Amino acid sequence: GEVRMRRLDASRSAFHAHRQSISRAGHAVKRSAPTFRSLVQPFHRKVDLKVSSGGGDPPSDIPEGRGVGIGHNNTEGNDTQKGVAKQAESDGIPAEDYGPGWWRALPWGNFLSWYDVETIVWALGLSTAIRLVLAEPRYIPSLSMYPSFDIGDRLIAEKVTYRFQRAPIRGDVIIFTPSEGVVKKTYFNPFSDNVFIKRIVATEGDTVEVSRGRLIVNGIVREEPYIKDGAIKSYSLDKVTVPKGYVFVMGDNRDNSYDSHIWGPLPVKNIIGRASWKYWPPSAWGEVTRADSLKE
Repeated sequence: GEVRMRRLDASRSAFHAHRQSISRAGHAVKRSAPTFRSLVQPFHRKVDLKVSSGGGDPPSDIPEGRGVGIGHNNTEGNDTQKGVAKQAESDGIPAEDYGPGWWRALPWGNFLSWYDVETIVWALGLSTAIRLVLAEPRYIPSLSMYPSFDIGDRLIAEKVTYRFQRAPIRGDVIIFTPSEGVVKKTYFNPFSDNVFIKRIVATEGDTVEVSRGRLIVNGIVREEPYIKDGAIKSYSLDKVTVPKGYVFVMGDNRDNSYDSHIWGPLPVKNIIGRASWKYWPPSAWGEVTRADSLKE
């Protein structure tokens, strides 16, 4: 009888060990599924919470009373929060680093951690800071700058030059917001983006005119190899003196451009940045060069 009891105890121990290994394997599979947390985990301190499912013994490496309480036996939300706090203490990590209690009580609190939220906020903040201070990507929506830029081309507009190095000069390709009254205002439209791209042909103090399609700045006829189809003889503009704090901008596609020859000089303060690099399409990858023919 004693031998039979020993065999029975051994069988029970083997059975429990088998169930425990299955439970652990199941959790390993669940944890291996890709989640948002797993994508940003390299940026955070590693936290490994041991969990147990209903019906099986808890893993041996979790002290009794310190289980997270996730599984079929988890019937009280408060027990989950207490379990997280205890596990945090045992790992030597402040409990608040797992996220506030109200956050973990939300439906997404178990798969979107407080670390994830911090990562998203920092990423958005950094992206916004770069766009405001350094540079921003832009795409070309029209043919007003053809053939220099085609519809769908993408470029980088840098903001460092005009902020810290020099003022805008003739030949620069710039992006800007038009003067008030140039375009119709749109209210409560988050998709509205009234930003133009043109080339500076004259700066403050310059005189500019167009005669039989030829650009004349300060009395000198300027060669413009970048404009579409060469000079358009029917295109003309009476002489204009650019006032202080303004620039005169025109599109390379002169006969299909809404620019200063229609609505006048542009305030320098409206300039967002200088088109510096074209990155799409790949065949056009390279620096956006300034038109040297417009220099003195």
